[in-house]
Amino acid sequence: MHLFPGECARIVLLCRSPCGRVLRRRFCTLDHPHRRLHRPALQASIVQLVPAKGLTRANSLFQLAEGAANLIAPAVSGVLVAWLGAGTVMGISAATCAFAALMLLLAAIPPLPSKPEAIRGAGGFFREMAGGLSYLWTGQRMLFFTLCTFALVNFALVPIGPLMPFVAQQRMGMDAAGLGILMSGLSAGTILGAVGMSAIGSRLRRGPAIIWGIAGTGLFLIVLSQLRSAIAGFGAMALMGVAVSVVNVCSSGLFQTHVPPEMQGRVFAVRSSVSDAASPISLALVSAASAALAPHVVFLIGGIIVTAGGLIGYAVPGLASAE
Repeated sequence: MHLFPGECARIVLLCRSPCGRVLRRRFCTLDHPHRRLHRPALQASIVQLVPAKGLTRANSLFQLAEGAANLIAPAVSGVLVAWLGAGTVMGISAATCAFAALMLLLAAIPPLPSKPEAIRGAGGFFREMAGGLSYLWTGQRMLFFTLCTFALVNFALVPIGPLMPFVAQQRMGMDAAGLGILMSGLSAGTILGAVGMSAIGSRLRRGPAIIWGIAGTGLFLIVLSQLRSAIAGFGAMALMGVAVSVVNVCSSGLFQTHVPPEMQGRVFAVRSSVSDAASPISLALVSAASAALAPHVVFLIGGIIVTAGGLIGYAVPGLASAE
């Protein structure tokens, strides 16, 4: 989840407003799609702005900025809401978004090269998505199976958000404040991982880094499921953040270097859509199984799935040797 400075203010205002239910539906309808449109476009544009040898550092800086925002924004927004009120902070948030949009208009992004005739042609949303998926299946099997692995991993990791409060309370005896500190460990680890990747990421082979980054995420989730110490839990979350950061940076670079620029918008959109599609399925299954399985057991099962999904990468043709 990506938090802007006014995110908490939006939630407070929507909950307190007499028309909150209607506003909440409208807000989610507009806010969620714009984020899904932004990310594929951003990842595709990086290739147009950065030479190939600088992609790892550029992706690391993007991951660093995102992790820092997730770490700082909730605390800042809480202070601002208490000081200025929810409505004012929502206005500030809207102004910052408008300022960011204006800055993007000043960015000189080179135009994409012409599309090959094989993939040229008018088509709607689903045809465009099918074109990206078909390209991966027919021309980039390594990336296709990597995409499937990401969907499996996302399926197993989604329950962390809704179940972490129960694990923190039942296993570690933590209150709401302690939970916030525990969850901040993930963002702190993401920042640490991004800094490390910026410094040494260019020396790593992307394929093995992805495999062991995913496997490491699963192993740390398994460890987290068995912990009863808040300090150890924070450490496990931080290490998970480091592993996630390594995977995000390396996987973005892998797709950016193996997919031609004219296809990257479609491919990144497909990657985002397939991974996101696993979320509601996972949450539905967790909801159905919640009466039979304790939250920490769900974490344990998810960690096993993620670890296995990472190690399966050695069976994906070309991934283990991908640069």
